[in-house]
Amino acid sequence: MIFLTREGDLSYSDGLLYFYSSEHGFPLGEMMFQLITKLDHVYDIICIDLFYFKKIYKRFEIEEIPTILVMKGGVEIKRINGVPSIKDIDNILKKD
Repeated sequence: MIFLTREGDLSYSDGLLYFYSSEHGFPLGEMMFQLITKLDHVYDIICIDLFYFKKIYKRFEIEEIPTILVMKGGVEIKRINGVPSIKDIDNILKKD
């Protein structure tokens, strides 16, 4: 799991992009931390704070916090808006 610190460092060919906002509290609450940690064993995860990276927020048309994007070959293949359910996580873990 990597927390983005510079926009130029964003590389998202394959893996998960996890969008959060530090403006609204701790980026990984207890539940989200457990879910992201579970996914971190399967995917490379980049955590992006929308408070600091507004251009990225607009580029990916993020409408809700948190949002998880599953990327494959640089293309979004799945999107989960809001806190994911167990079913959502199971769907993410089913690699395409």
